[in-house]
Order: sequence, then structure tokens, then C-alpha cells
Amino acid sequence: MDGATFQRSLLEAVGEPTGSQYVNTRTSYQYGWEAAIEIVRRTRCLKAQQTITTVADTSSYTLNADFLMMDLRDANGDYIVKYNNGSQVSWPTFDEYDDIIYANETTAQATPYRFTILDKSSLYSQITGTATSAGTSTGGLSVLTDTAGYFTSTDYVSAGDIIHNTTDGSAGVVLSVTDSTHLNTAMYSNSTGAASSWESSDAYVIQPQGRLEIQFDPPLNTSGHVVTVYYLQRPAPVFHDYGVYRFQPQYMDSIVSYAAAKYKLADHEAGSWEAFRKEWAYRLGEINRAARNTFVKRGITMSMKGER
Repeated sequence: MDGATFQRSLLEAVGEPTGSQYVNTRTSYQYGWEAAIEIVRRTRCLKAQQTITTVADTSSYTLNADFLMMDLRDANGDYIVKYNNGSQVSWPTFDEYDDIIYANETTAQATPYRFTILDKSSLYSQITGTATSAGTSTGGLSVLTDTAGYFTSTDYVSAGDIIHNTTDGSAGVVLSVTDSTHLNTAMYSNSTGAASSWESSDAYVIQPQGRLEIQFDPPLNTSGHVVTVYYLQRPAPVFHDYGVYRFQPQYMDSIVSYAAAKYKLADHEAGSWEAFRKEWAYRLGEINRAARNTFVKRGITMSMKGER
């Protein structure tokens, strides 16, 4: 189910005709993205990994913007990362931030035995610039081109960042980063809600999203070691007609139910909201069972409860 099919299915679910002002395209996509993220959290279906190269006397490293939560566990059920010092592999385990602070280990070592995950203490700086060519909207996707851009290096742009066209007043979301000078975006007029596009000389502002970081303990004193973090990947946002989520198509019915429930909740339709909420829960249960059969070894049980 692509973005256009999702929008049509949502209209049918809430009983609205095509072109209805009750269902806002941008809001619908936002609800759909929320549902997709929750599906990954519950089923653990999208997995990814990040490689980090250590720097001497540096204990904290920024995680990818699409990091949702840790994934890999050891036999005891503890989250682990792979630590390669060039000649030997070890598996540091997750520990609570409070415990690491309380232990107060200040002497740096070559290999840590544990780590924690915490919020990055500051946001990356806002990014400003000017479009250097037009980018026509196609199915809600418009390409921002800035030949002076540094989107893949110093500017830290990621899918999911908020982007504003300060010339025409539209706003939207970064869908993907193509290269250092091109971004795929979904832009919407703040007055009409209609999809909009980029014109040459349009000024833009990008607000990078909040990030998480991994902190090792004890602190590291050696450069060049390689850490592999295995994590559940937040799905890239789908905010245009031809976008699809990177999981199986049968999951999409639950996304429609979630979005419909959010509309009914906002509209204070208690009965309708409850019906769609139950539909969401039912379909999520089906997804959980399918995921258990697909991803879990026979004889092993997997908790499908939400985790922090």
C-alpha cells in the first residue's frame, strides 16, 4: 500500500468522500507515520546497524537519527553491542544511566564493559540556505536542490527533519537525503494544506530532530576501535503518493485503523474512536503473531509489550 492508497483507504474508513476537508493530507500522513513507528516497536520487524569508530578520551557518540531502540540481546536478555579492538571481540552490555553515574568510573580503559543510551544534550544547529533550481511537486514529493549545500557532511540532515520554505510560507518534512546538494521533501501550504514545490531562490530552514547517543563505561582511551550497534530502525516517513513503508503490505490495514482512530479521537467521537482503537489493537495482535512466527526461533517466546 503506497501513500495514495493509504489516503484513499483512510477516507473510506472514516466515511468521507474524496476531497473532504475533514481528512487533511499532511495530518493523515503524520498519523500513519506514528502507527508505522509503533508497529516496528511492537514487532521488532525493521532492523539496522550502525558502525562507530572510537576516538581516544571520548565516551559518548551520536546515534543515527532513525535509531528507535536497541535490538540485539545476549542469552541473559541484556542488550549488547559488538566491540572490536582490532584483535579481539567483546560484547558490552546495557546498564542504566543512573548506575553508570553512581559508579563514577573516571579512569579510561581500552575496552568498556557496559554502555547506556541517553538523549543527546543539544540539538544540531538549524540549517539555512536557498534553493538554486525549481523542484516540481510530483505526487507530493518535491526535490530541494542547493548547489551550496552540505546535507551529507557538516549539516546533519536526516529523514524526518522539519523543513520550512520561508519564502512562500510552506512547511513539511525531509523524506530522504539524496546527496550533499539534494533532498527529497514533502511540502505543504500552511494556508490551504495543498502540496507545494520549490522555486529557484526560495529560502529554507531545516530544524534537525533530537537525537540519542550511546555512552560507554569506563571511558575509552584508544582510537580506532570499531563498535557495531544493532538497533530497531524507525521507518522513514511516507508523506507522498508513491512512498511505501519498508515492511510487509499486510501491516498497512493496522496503520489505516490507527489514523482513523486518531481522527475520531480529535473529533470527540467516543464510540467511533473506540471501534477503530479496537480494530487497531486486533490488527496489531495479528501482526505480533505473524512476527513471532517469522522472527522468533521455535521454543522461544518474545514479549510483544511496549519497551522503553
